[in-house]
Amino acid sequence: MGEWLPGSVPGVARVYRTGEGPPVVVLHSWWGVDGHLRDTCDRLAAAGYRAESPDLLGGAEPGTEEEAQAAAAELNPEAAVASAAAHVDTLGSDRVGLVGYSLGGSVALAVATESPAVRVVVTYAGLWDSLPYERATASIHAHIGKLDPHVPGRLRRRFRGAVEAAGLPLALHEYRRQPHGFYDHTRDEYDEHAAALAWDRTLEALGALRRA
Repeated sequence: MGEWLPGSVPGVARVYRTGEGPPVVVLHSWWGVDGHLRDTCDRLAAAGYRAESPDLLGGAEPGTEEEAQAAAAELNPEAAVASAAAHVDTLGSDRVGLVGYSLGGSVALAVATESPAVRVVVTYAGLWDSLPYERATASIHAHIGKLDPHVPGRLRRRFRGAVEAAGLPLALHEYRRQPHGFYDHTRDEYDEHAAALAWDRTLEALGALRRA
């Protein structure tokens, strides 16, 4: 199990940290650093990584979808990216992985264009098609449910085109019958089989952090 530490950069209220090894920053959805995020960090620690999840919601722990929407509405996207990138800078490593869920997945993609230390990005249900990907040095691995209304086909196509035009390695995994939160064991949308497959692919992608 991990521990809560105070945030050390503006915009990060606290950090859930656990494990040792190559650093992986886990970026939350509008639910904040909830049980799913802490479980993700603990599983990464068990796999041999130092996992850190910075709280960008000011310590908020939404209990309902309405509360989560309200918390996300208070979050300035540019400020969230700046805070997450600043947290990456505190890790003291030039080989950092990012794992982001929904809102956090989009933030992770943006951070990769700001920080050359980011070498691997894994995004679940979060895409951003208008970033300067030519500034990034990371491989990108996206996990998208094909029934996710927040990530329609046209967005997936524009995202793929933008990343490939920048010459970045891209793996876009689409899960045929899955909705938005198929990966989150605390939500009704959870699908055990699809989530397990996505997790195996995530660990495979993060393995690049161990290779010089």
